[in-house]
Order: sequence, then structure tokens, then C-alpha cells
Amino acid sequence: MKMAMEGRDERQGPTVEEVRVCQFHVWYPKFGPKHAGKVVTLDLAGDFVEYLKEDGISVPDDSRVFGRRDSTSSSSSSSAGDDEAEESDGEKEEEGGTQDNKLSGFGDLVTRIDQAICEFEGSVMPKLNWSCPKDATWINPLSSLRCENAEEVILMLKASDRVLSDVLHAFANCSDYDPEASVRACQQVLNLKKWYDFDRRRELRCFVVKGRLIGVSQRYLSEDTSDLAADKDEIMEKVNAFFAEVVTERLDSLSSYAFDIHISRKERITILDVNPYGEPTSSLLFSWEELLENSGESDAELRLCKPEDSKRAVSEKAIYGFPVDFNRLEELKNLDINS
Repeated sequence: MKMAMEGRDERQGPTVEEVRVCQFHVWYPKFGPKHAGKVVTLDLAGDFVEYLKEDGISVPDDSRVFGRRDSTSSSSSSSAGDDEAEESDGEKEEEGGTQDNKLSGFGDLVTRIDQAICEFEGSVMPKLNWSCPKDATWINPLSSLRCENAEEVILMLKASDRVLSDVLHAFANCSDYDPEASVRACQQVLNLKKWYDFDRRRELRCFVVKGRLIGVSQRYLSEDTSDLAADKDEIMEKVNAFFAEVVTERLDSLSSYAFDIHISRKERITILDVNPYGEPTSSLLFSWEELLENSGESDAELRLCKPEDSKRAVSEKAIYGFPVDFNRLEELKNLDINS
């Protein structure tokens, strides 16, 4: 199956099969914990997947995410105010009761998630087949992807549009996707990655075109990587060796793709993700056309942000640190309601 997709035109975007190969639980076993960290993968039942598709987010009173609701009331409240509050609470219970009941039906999943978290020393990062819920960090008490109990994991999955896109539109950008034809459904899985405090400045995205490593980019463009600039040659030597000795043979069914890595100060490389070549994967400090043009015999180039550019870049926290509706408020302010 080696280089089975070598003949395709990269300008047309990834194929359905390439996207399937890039599912985390498909590529991870080829690397294992030695090269990709510790992970527990859980199959998700159909009823839980349907729950993720439903609108609305409800947090039970006894949830471990935010703690129990304070049931005490102000002694200065009038009886009329109390009646109104009770009526309002009753309406909220009626609206949220259905979701609370559904959550209680996922007890086995909650148990398995908690077991994995316990196994991984108290914290994990959740990820579905392709995406992590980084657009839902605004709802996490830690304001990050780090989850310390099952309720936090489920809440982040439920609040994430990226996760919903995995479920509903995984193949929408594929060059050979036909919405009228039946596409073999994917088993939705939950990957619980042991939480590692990686230095975001040392995370890189590597681009492969027709089996050759062409370019390497800083992954988080708002991070100042000026201290890495002096070590660019040494870093590229390590990345080239990792690609040749570890990655190539394990991803030999792909011709063009991108893979994300972290390189520690002790020069240990961990592979974090494998992405299809082309949109919606971000090309970061390159353009897709540029990468194709450079796919000859030249050596791969490492690109890092200049300090002044990283200061101007928009951080993920600025994008995902608030509900998406908050980020659209500025657009709404500029709407002409008479148009």
C-alpha cells in the first residue's frame, strides 16, 4: 500500500481515504506511546454521538465542573420574588431536564473516562477522530484543553463546533466527496491523551509533499520563538532524522500530508497529530502553492515568526477564549438593520 495516493493532484485537496487515514486512532497505533505519548481510545455509542449533535448545553446541579449550586436564598427577598424565582427555576428544570436525564444515561462512559484520567495521573486532553475541542476552552474552568474529570471532558465535547464538524462534515472538503453518494460511516471514538505540559513555542508543523519533507513551520504564531532561531540547523537535523527513521515507514499509505511534533529541550520528539494535505489544515507560515513549488530537490526549510510578528499575531486564547457568539458581537454591531 506504499504511496498508494502518489498519483493524485495535491491542488485538488485530500481524498476521503486520506482523511480516514488521518484519524487519530488509525495512525496512533503505528507510533505508540514511545513516539506519540500515552492514549486511551474509547468507542462512542450512537446515542452519545446523537447527544453531541443536539442543541444546547446543560450542566447538572451535582456536576464536578462548577460544583453544586448554592441553594440558599437572600433573607431580604420578598415572597413575591421567591414565587417568581421558583417559577423561573421550574421552567429551567423543565428545559434542562431532558439533557440531564440523557447525561445520566452515559454512566458507563463517565466511568471509563474517569478511569483513564486516574490512570494518567489526574488529567487528559480529549480528542475525537480528528479534532480536539480547543474552541470550547472558554467553558473549561482551567481555560485550557486540560480536563480533570469526565464531566469536563463531556462538557467540552458538547460545546465544541470543531467536534460537531468531525461528526457531521468530516469529508465535506474532500476532492472526491459526493454528497449524493453514500460514504462509509466512521466509528466515532474519544481519544484521551495523557496531559503533557508541552512548550507551545517548541511545537512545529511539518509538511510532506509526494513523500518528501518540504517545509517546517512554527505551530503557534503568537508565540515568541526568537530563542530557537540560533538552533534552526540543529532542530532541522533532528526533524529530518525523525521523519526518515520514524514517520516515513509508518505513514507509507500517504503521499502528501502534514504532521505536528513537539521537540523538547532534550531534543526528544513527540508526534502530536497527522493532518491531510490542503485545506482545512492550516499551512501556517507557508502557502500550499509555495510548498508544491518547492517540492523539488531542495532541503526542507524551518520558518519561525519574527518577535515583532508574533506580537501582532492573534492568539488562540483571543479566538477560542470566549463563546463563538461573543466573538460575533462586533459583526452584529456593524450590521445595517435596514438593509
